[in-house]
Amino acid sequence: MLSSIYWDILIGCGESNSIRRYSYILHTPLSHLMTTTLTHTHTHTQKILSCSYDTTVRIWDRQSGECIRILSGHEGSVNVMSLHNNILVTGSGDNTVGVWDWTTGRLKRRLRGHTDEVVQVCYIPLSLSSLFSLLSSLFSLS
Repeated sequence: MLSSIYWDILIGCGESNSIRRYSYILHTPLSHLMTTTLTHTHTHTQKILSCSYDTTVRIWDRQSGECIRILSGHEGSVNVMSLHNNILVTGSGDNTVGVWDWTTGRLKRRLRGHTDEVVQVCYIPLSLSSLFSLLSSLFSLS
C-alpha cells in the first residue's frame, strides 16, 4: 500500500481498488475501477489526484470525497504521476508519458518513444537561465 501524509489527512491506496482518506472527522473511500497506483494532494486547491490500473487519473474534492473529473487518454495503466501547479505528468503501461493541464482535464502532449511501461516521472520546471546553466554544464559551454 502506498500512502502520503498531508497535515491531518492520511491518504492510502492499494490492491483494494480504492483510496482511503482518513482525518479526525472523516473517513471516505474513493474508488477507481481497478487497483489505485498513486495519490497526490494539491494543498492549494484542496484536491486529491489518483492514478490507477483502470487507465485514468481521477480528481477528487478533498472535503466531500466526490470525483469531480476523470482524465482519460492512456491505453494502459497509469503507473505514476508528478504534479507542479496546473501541470500533471503521467507515466503509463502504454509506454507513453502524458502531459496534462489537470485543472481543465486537457491532455496537452503524449510523449512516445519508450520501449516498455513508464514507471517513474518527474516534472522539473526550468527557467531560461536554469536551462542555459544546465546545458553549459553538460556541454562545457562558456
